[in-house]
Amino acid sequence: MVAAPMELVVLAFDDFKPTGEIARGIADLVDKGIIRIVDLLFVSKSADGDIAILELDAIDPDVRAAFQEIAEEVDGLIGEEDVDDLADSLPAGSAAGLILFEHTWVRGLREKVLEAGGQVVFADRIPAEAVEAVMTAMEGSE
Repeated sequence: MVAAPMELVVLAFDDFKPTGEIARGIADLVDKGIIRIVDLLFVSKSADGDIAILELDAIDPDVRAAFQEIAEEVDGLIGEEDVDDLADSLPAGSAAGLILFEHTWVRGLREKVLEAGGQVVFADRIPAEAVEAVMTAMEGSE
């Protein structure tokens, strides 16, 4: 099987309360075959600086049900070092969700490139904020 690239995304919130709405947005991408959830967990830092790491089975049952529909095979691949780095950088009283997902849409394309004797030599992610800044600058110059 040809592997697809994976990406770790951290969603930070001042006062994070996981909701089914976020899960439904992710589920739409999973249902369309665009991504596959590989791992998912939540980290919070209390006002006192205490860190809590919550796996999927430790969150509110209603919210857990929404996320379990999209993360059937959570593999536990998010490393302890990733979590520690994030926890250190979180401001007190905030929280984050970590989502490791596979770009399943790339698998077929990558397979065709490999079959043709090619290879992916570079891939980079341009953050949405950078794209928005360029678009705003372009609109301002018109």
